Amino acid sequence: MAAYLGILPTHPEQVGATTLVDSIEQTPMKTLSQLQRRLLSGSATVMLTRIAAIVVNMALHALLARTLDPSSYGQLIVALNTVIFVSILCIFGLDQSSVRFLAGKYGSSNESDRSQLIKRMAVIWALATTATTILLLTLSRLGLSDWLNLSPQVVPFIIILGALLSMEQNLSAVLRGFHKMLDSSLLNGRTGGVLSKFLWLMVSLVLVIAGQEVSTSTALFYFCGCLLVSSIAGLALVSKVRKEGVRISKNKEVATSEVSTPSDDTKPSSTQMEILGYKTIAASSGSILVSSILIFLTLRMDVWIAGAALPPDDTAIYASVTWLILQTIAPLQILAIAISPSTAQLYSESRLSDLEHMLRTTATVYSTITITFLIFLCLLAGPVLSTIYGDFYAAGAPLLVALAIGQLFNCLTGNSGQALVMAGKEKVNMTVNAISAIVQLALGWYAANNFGALGLAISTSFTISLRSIVIWYLAKLLVGVWTHPTLSPVQAFKNLK
Repeated sequence: MAAYLGILPTHPEQVGATTLVDSIEQTPMKTLSQLQRRLLSGSATVMLTRIAAIVVNMALHALLARTLDPSSYGQLIVALNTVIFVSILCIFGLDQSSVRFLAGKYGSSNESDRSQLIKRMAVIWALATTATTILLLTLSRLGLSDWLNLSPQVVPFIIILGALLSMEQNLSAVLRGFHKMLDSSLLNGRTGGVLSKFLWLMVSLVLVIAGQEVSTSTALFYFCGCLLVSSIAGLALVSKVRKEGVRISKNKEVATSEVSTPSDDTKPSSTQMEILGYKTIAASSGSILVSSILIFLTLRMDVWIAGAALPPDDTAIYASVTWLILQTIAPLQILAIAISPSTAQLYSESRLSDLEHMLRTTATVYSTITITFLIFLCLLAGPVLSTIYGDFYAAGAPLLVALAIGQLFNCLTGNSGQALVMAGKEKVNMTVNAISAIVQLALGWYAANNFGALGLAISTSFTISLRSIVIWYLAKLLVGVWTHPTLSPVQAFKNLK
């Protein structure tokens, strides 16, 4: 993927945080075309992982939609939407700041510095998770579950799932910061990685085959177990990467001592960095947290509005359509994962022309794939919904077309938000998302209550389109790069060959 730039080692087993400085010091800087070839080589594997995740996710939701009645399935989607929000609060922006620091500022630091940084981030995550749990319990007593039409039995599962999902996502981010993109992709996903989703699918199949009754609470309970297993696997992967880093660091120290002479000034094998304090980490991650919350409200608040303002059956149809649309933008999510370490690195090296070329070329490739999916869905909206969910959900075809328009603008503006964050412009990104969230809440609530599900879909599409255009322009103004796709998709694909 994008992390596998030409300045990194050519063999996957050599790709670790401790080898980055070696590569920079010992390997001549590669040309941009070579960097792009590395990008394609690494991204192909992760793309296959994400495709597998989409297939598993679609099979899982197709099974659940047919197992649960529409009202229960709609409640499940609203609950999962709430789980995502809870996980964002628990993550506290540490997922993006981990990549930014580990792949950027601390990319050439020693293993001890990185270990200390990770430990401090873990402490902040634990405090954020505790505070979020207290907040959710308080809101539940104040009637939050009633407003979202969720049964009280679901609330404890939402809290547990949010904490586990945040752990999984932070572990995925640490692996991404160490350029272990394949390992990271196994855990990455807003509602869980491919590993946890596959386990959930298998458990659900066993329950259906055994003739067990499946309810919203039952489904969420088993998802808790699956996320726990995947989080333990993530801890094992991070531990393995850390051990590799320690081993490589020791080998470098031995090699340095062997070649040094008495007259040499002994230099450390890697750069000593001043470790960021808790306050600094919290401030940086806090800005990202606010932006993440606001992005969530802009992109996913419509599901909450549907749950609160629409009849249960309409909520089920709207939620299912929204979930399907989110699957089509998976290539854009892959792009965000792919380019985040390299964006931070290229920007820190002031290689803006290379950064813009990488952003636009990759945006062209991934946007072409996404737009193709969107066109397919719009042309066959009814049959697709009927095939996946059942005939009842085919009525959501107009909603699907309306929501697809917003994602079209999201494609055509590239990954501008990620460029702002990785360049340290979190507050700007946060401000735009705050305005977008306010617009979405006002327009969405009015549209849902006066024009039903279709009105809500149109208002959501409008807000997403407006936000995408504004952030795209600000990326050029403040970072100095355009992020939109090129006008020649064929040439973009050739550049990656």
